[in-house]
Amino acid sequence: MRNRLLAAAVCASLAGLAMGMEPGDGVVREGEGARRADLNTRELKPFDAGAWASLSDWKNGAALSTSATAGKPVLILTWTDYIPASKRAFALAQKLAEAKSAQGLIVVCAHGKDEWAAASKPAPATGNLLLAHDASGAFRGAIKSDNDPDFYLIDRAGQL
Repeated sequence: MRNRLLAAAVCASLAGLAMGMEPGDGVVREGEGARRADLNTRELKPFDAGAWASLSDWKNGAALSTSATAGKPVLILTWTDYIPASKRAFALAQKLAEAKSAQGLIVVCAHGKDEWAAASKPAPATGNLLLAHDASGAFRGAIKSDNDPDFYLIDRAGQL
């Protein structure tokens, strides 16, 4: 049920971005307490593009930069291939990359540090599906990801 709610929230957010709307109420947010409060302070604030440098071994394209993402929505998935919920989230991210690439969506799947070599790394049929390795965990630290899978969305204005 949680994955369906998450999928619905991601799809609703992307639909709003594609239509030029601001994100707002109706987005399912995970967690509570101090971590949730910290994440709330980051909403609609510029994404630190320096975090892309924490990722390595990019597949299906070059490492991202500020210029590569300018004016485009970016969906980030933190994922670990051997976790069943992560595999389901990855399949959703792959579908979104294919369905929304015409609107400029870039999907980045950042794999955890363990088992990267054994992880499935499919090339997309169409769309902008980039895979990368968070070998040190620094990327997850920068975005405050606490578990796999987690979704984050950067809007066209570069705001998280």
